[in-house]
Amino acid sequence: MSSPREVAAVLDRFDVYVRPLRDGSFDLHASGTAVGQASGNVGAGHLTDFPRLAEMLDGPEARLTLEWCREQGGRVFAALMADKIEKLYRTALDEARSRANTLVVRINYEAQSEADLATVHEVPWELAFDRLEGQFLALWPETSICRYLRMADPEPVLKTSEAVIEATPKLLVSLAQSAGRPTLRLDEEYRRVVTASQGVEVTRLTSPGQINLVRALSAAGVSGVPYQGWHHAGHGEVDPRSMRFELVLQAQDGTEERASPAELISRFGAHRPRCAVLNVCHGGSAHGLATALAQANVPVVIGHRTKVHDRACVSFAASLWKCMAIGWPAELAIRTARMAILSRGLGSHWALPMLFVRVDDTRLNPQLPGRGKQR
Repeated sequence: MSSPREVAAVLDRFDVYVRPLRDGSFDLHASGTAVGQASGNVGAGHLTDFPRLAEMLDGPEARLTLEWCREQGGRVFAALMADKIEKLYRTALDEARSRANTLVVRINYEAQSEADLATVHEVPWELAFDRLEGQFLALWPETSICRYLRMADPEPVLKTSEAVIEATPKLLVSLAQSAGRPTLRLDEEYRRVVTASQGVEVTRLTSPGQINLVRALSAAGVSGVPYQGWHHAGHGEVDPRSMRFELVLQAQDGTEERASPAELISRFGAHRPRCAVLNVCHGGSAHGLATALAQANVPVVIGHRTKVHDRACVSFAASLWKCMAIGWPAELAIRTARMAILSRGLGSHWALPMLFVRVDDTRLNPQLPGRGKQR
């Protein structure tokens, strides 16, 4: 790992467009800030065992070593930077360095069909390891990595979430502990988020059912003072029969309640937050709520690829919101939050969070200047 240093507050972007082909290969096209364009192709054979690679990242007991992550991450990097794209990437990296900027590698892919979405989505791009620099793109202060889901009809990115931006951003923290399931450190997570989010108005919603959760987010939007951030901590799972994601909530009578992404999004309507962080298992899966919110044009969404350890969630949340509260872009905040997971000795869990963006300015409050840098 590189030694800590102040990260650059200005971002350069390097976009890689990934398109799966019928034979299992990928077409790639890349463009970078002031460096031009390049194209490439990844053969089907290079990607055949990537689904297995993603499976190995699963599970609360995953303790994959950094050596394993470097080896597999090098293969992911080679797939992402195929042919002439790597040369263009290195030019973009040099340009960013010359301006003391951070280079954000943004992976663009379309959701034209479920098969295409799953194929590209399940590749663990967050593992990408640059062997020449000896660095993971997701952990290195000079780079960051995120995803951009492209839609055929890219309708406006949540105008209502931008309509009223108060000097003091508002964050809704919803906590859903379900009876009969493993007890989570929800109180600790809430306390650490509040402590970290200095300058942000935090509201707590405990054991919310679907109706209460939607009402809380919608009422704030109707009032003209919407929540810029929504942080949800609790349980999420994939139904083994339908393979669809469900958010596990708690009904008013105390019984367990399950909500599908489609149900929640339809009820939210236009009153959705600017930034949603889902600290639940499987929230970032192909059919997860994070992915669905990104497809619904929520500007900034973070979810975990598979199962995630409770301790990882608490450390991740505290670090992430500390950075977001002082005006950092999400691409930089998530890097620091990944390092917080790594420092807890949780192996490869740092690679599970997935950042989806739909806008260039990913700060919690884009109308206010950032309030400084942090080591």
